[in-house]
Amino acid sequence: VDCALFVLVIDDVVPEDVHEAAANMLHGTYNLRSGDNLIDYQAGTCCNRWYDKLQIIVCQDGRAGINFEHSAIDGHTALRFVSDIFADTVVSFAQSITKTIYSDHTFFPSLIKAEVRRASVDNPHLVAPKKICFNLPPSVLDKIYFA
Repeated sequence: VDCALFVLVIDDVVPEDVHEAAANMLHGTYNLRSGDNLIDYQAGTCCNRWYDKLQIIVCQDGRAGINFEHSAIDGHTALRFVSDIFADTVVSFAQSITKTIYSDHTFFPSLIKAEVRRASVDNPHLVAPKKICFNLPPSVLDKIYFA
């Protein structure tokens, strides 16, 4: 788990409404139970969370969400990740129900065989890191120093 890029969390819970689902995605369910030695312990899906990882959380009824600590990755990165998973799911489902239409196995040719041109290969100078130099007057440098 320590070196995982993300964690798939499978919760054995069925949220009753959108508020309960949101709470489950955010921090999980919890309750206190008594053990054999009459010592209370915490139980619930809250014990099935790794907040240092991007978590893909799936409930028993198929509801899904993500949770992650934002200092590790930007929200746009996580949304792109989830968007790509969703898009792949939709395309896979569409392919599975259109097998009789596309009998030569050329499913959605405009989507599947799309050419990918990466700027880093075609124009590496456009994406290479560049040093930024700031020319600040002494008055601004003094304010930054004493801030």
